[in-house]
Amino acid sequence: MESWLVRQAHANCYSPLQFASTYLNTQPRDYDLDLLPRNLEAFKLVTGSIDGGVRRALDMTLFSFGPSLVSSANATYRGNHKFSWVTPSSGARRYCPLCFSEDKTAHLRLTWRLKFAPVCIGHKVLLGSECSNCKAPLRPFRINPYYDLKRCPQCGSPLCYAPVVPVDTSEPKWTAVTSLLGLLKGTLTPTDVKWEKDVAELFKALRFIMRFLVNLRRVELEHDAHLSNHSVPLTYQLLGEAWELLQHRESLGLLIKDHQFQFNALTHQTCPSLFVRYRSVGRRWIDQASVLRTAGKSARRTLSRTKVDEVPFRDYRSIPFPIG
Repeated sequence: MESWLVRQAHANCYSPLQFASTYLNTQPRDYDLDLLPRNLEAFKLVTGSIDGGVRRALDMTLFSFGPSLVSSANATYRGNHKFSWVTPSSGARRYCPLCFSEDKTAHLRLTWRLKFAPVCIGHKVLLGSECSNCKAPLRPFRINPYYDLKRCPQCGSPLCYAPVVPVDTSEPKWTAVTSLLGLLKGTLTPTDVKWEKDVAELFKALRFIMRFLVNLRRVELEHDAHLSNHSVPLTYQLLGEAWELLQHRESLGLLIKDHQFQFNALTHQTCPSLFVRYRSVGRRWIDQASVLRTAGKSARRTLSRTKVDEVPFRDYRSIPFPIG
């Protein structure tokens, strides 16, 4: 829907925001996520379409992927979007230079909004998000004096000539992206990817493992909102590792066992049903004085209580406590 609005605005020599406010009488925060019934009624009046046209309009939004993705995106979209599956509306949009070169009228693909899929499935290259000449990020709703998505609104350079970086299709992260897209589009079923629950639970499990990996490595994902043309996005890397762990449950169990303390701390915030069995229901006393001597300043604040909940091992000295 966002791409359709931009193309219509450029065709009529409007800025996208001016076109939306003039003809649709609305300015949602995100046209791919925030379409409401009143927006669809305005769309029907402007385009002269009937109910079939409205259904096609919904197919141009992220709702076409079903509640598994939209509910997951909306859960973190307006707050901390660090682990959201959708790029924020204020962030740069991704594009494939090869797709732009083939388009008679350039348009953005809906799958390019998915944060876990920073690749073009057709051309097997990484997506870009900025002009290769002036490094300005691609923001479709910005005023474009050329009225063309193919040209950078700041310097006018053709985006279709930007360099491309091929991806290795034998890596787990490529398998993860193609499998998730197949699940969202309905061409695959959960049993095809060795998953015993529904698609929504799969997205929750992957997000949980990615957060777990981030906590172990002390990495932040804020910088992933603005992607570089020449670097593999961090979310893409983490997704591949999380997918491998999910396919090999024994390795996942060993990783959790080696970092049980961090795992327990994360499950106090959220715990998908798959990981409940990795938690223990017991409570055991620990030597708090020895813990505080080895832990850092930030860990002392979190370990001020005298018990550690739900740690299933007898030897607490083997628990790797975080260092501040």
